[in-house]
Amino acid sequence: MRRLTLPLGMLLLLAVPALADKKDDFKKAASVNGASCDLIPYSSLNSSCRDAYSQQRDWCTGDRERGCADLKQSDEKDRDIAKERLENAKQCIDKRKYVMSKFEDASSQLSSESDSDPEIRELAKTIKDKIDQSIEDHKKALQEVENRREKCDRVYNGRD
Repeated sequence: MRRLTLPLGMLLLLAVPALADKKDDFKKAASVNGASCDLIPYSSLNSSCRDAYSQQRDWCTGDRERGCADLKQSDEKDRDIAKERLENAKQCIDKRKYVMSKFEDASSQLSSESDSDPEIRELAKTIKDKIDQSIEDHKKALQEVENRREKCDRVYNGRD
């Protein structure tokens, strides 16, 4: 088997555009404010986050985010509504956890960013700080959905 070897100069020519693209991705991510998948500078994780966030939005907003505080366990119709809202909350929890896992994966990758470029290391630190704050925000939102799920469970299962 014959090995292909490239001269060092050619390897550098191939690496420079990749580093420039990476730096641009990191600069763009560092400029983002708020909890958004745009904070993630790694294209595959960013794409996974966007797909998952879309599903989270479907299950965690609008009528699907309604809780059961207005429902009574003694009313059969309310119990049916509570069952539906309980299932919505369970789906929302699953979707939120998955989105949060994308932010956790990005944070982990950013922690190990050992690129020789000091600018990328500094940008990685800035982005990681923002992502870690976003993870805390996700945890709070997840707890709110969990509380909603518990209330619906109590209404549906007669423990209200």
